Amino acid sequence: MGERVDGVVVALGSNTGDRLASLQEALRRIEAAGLLTCIRCSHAYETPPERPEDGGAFLNAVMVGSTRQAARELLDGLLQVERGLGRSRAAGVHGGPRPIDLDLILFGDHVLEEPGLQVPHPRFPQRAFVLVPLAEICPDAREPRSGRSVHSLLASLPDARLPRAGSLRK
Repeated sequence: MGERVDGVVVALGSNTGDRLASLQEALRRIEAAGLLTCIRCSHAYETPPERPEDGGAFLNAVMVGSTRQAARELLDGLLQVERGLGRSRAAGVHGGPRPIDLDLILFGDHVLEEPGLQVPHPRFPQRAFVLVPLAEICPDAREPRSGRSVHSLLASLPDARLPRAGSLRK
């Protein structure tokens, strides 16, 4: 175990089956495995898919917490939670319908570029389905490369209003 990193942001999404139950179970497993501690969770938000091949509407949420794991270890743990919930990530295949999707968005203020691991997540500044829930629970979060706040990033999106669809905490 390493030094504690605060401000770790994980995005959750689901667009098959009982979407809210999938998000809630992912949270439960992340806590049970000790991947993150001191977790704050946003509400779940109904969001349209980015591409037609992704399938139906998603529920998306974010969690913010702390970890003593290295970023790679945390990512590996998140991928294990995905597999346990029925997610299969085929090599070179992105998108498609999925029971759960867990993305490491921020690892505190660290910037990491490794094969299979980019932190901050390269597309999160353009994604309302990450920024809206993140603004709900961590409005002072900043994108480490640019220093821009979540509110600034959100304000630059054309339409960032998403309907709330439930709570991750049962």
